[in-house]
Amino acid sequence: MKPKNRKHIGHRMKLHLRVRTLGKKVFRIISLRPDTQVRFSTNFYHGTHHILCAPVGAKLLAHIMWGLSYQKKPDTFFLIHGEHLQSNPFDAAPSKPIILAPGNLTYLKKAHFVALRKELKRLGPSDKTIRWQSHGLVRKFEEAPEDEHLGTNYYSGWTRGVRSECEKSSYEDLHKQEYVVARHGVLYYAAPPELLRIHASYLYHGFDFSSVHPNYPYEYMYLAESKVGGSNWYPPGEIQVFPSYEQRCSAAREVRREILGERTSLSEDEILDIQVGTEKRFVLRLQQRIKNSKSKVIDGMS
Repeated sequence: MKPKNRKHIGHRMKLHLRVRTLGKKVFRIISLRPDTQVRFSTNFYHGTHHILCAPVGAKLLAHIMWGLSYQKKPDTFFLIHGEHLQSNPFDAAPSKPIILAPGNLTYLKKAHFVALRKELKRLGPSDKTIRWQSHGLVRKFEEAPEDEHLGTNYYSGWTRGVRSECEKSSYEDLHKQEYVVARHGVLYYAAPPELLRIHASYLYHGFDFSSVHPNYPYEYMYLAESKVGGSNWYPPGEIQVFPSYEQRCSAAREVRREILGERTSLSEDEILDIQVGTEKRFVLRLQQRIKNSKSKVIDGMS
């Protein structure tokens, strides 16, 4: 197998399929292959569950959501776990396994989450390798007029294809069928097909990292928004995409090890120290990279 095929992310990417019984119910569990070199993190902050990743992770999530929106077999979900998870980029706390599911076909109860947590480390080899179908995601963007390509404004920059999804059902009604919850150590996201395609389109086409502000060094997309207190919208879930995701995760792990030492737990003040220390270390390293880059340019001109 050629290396480029092992690492391919997108339409017809290779994935693992396992058919497993969880709590007396049979599920079709789809997951990434070990050679897919993309990782994700999770955290819970200010009442919101976050899925954190690099831009390539956002593209991968887009293809996953798009394919799930056309899923026809019930009790199917996508599981992100194991080597495709890492500690978060803020304080290096461990991340939860992530389940993405088509809400019209798949529903997990308490017994299913409990069984999954017990089986995570012994799911065994995949039953078969499948090819993921998500060709429509790229085609919709290519066929749309240039002035309808997604921009930095989530609500005004949809493509014609995304707008057509909203014509089938109101955006607010769709959100009532979408939810993000943490159950027994698993982060669970489910949405109807129309919303999966809307979110996939934005994850794939909508981010503009050239305008990322230093104080908010990421792009984001809300999940499962609902109205709270009249006209205010509240998102219980959010996907945050950092251009510097891997570097931030690395810095956070180093600072956490230094502060934690041989202990197994941290105080709230120490967690805050890790967050502050991580940002300082990342900024220092960024400044050093910029300085080294400028030195190379000067050396090349001399």
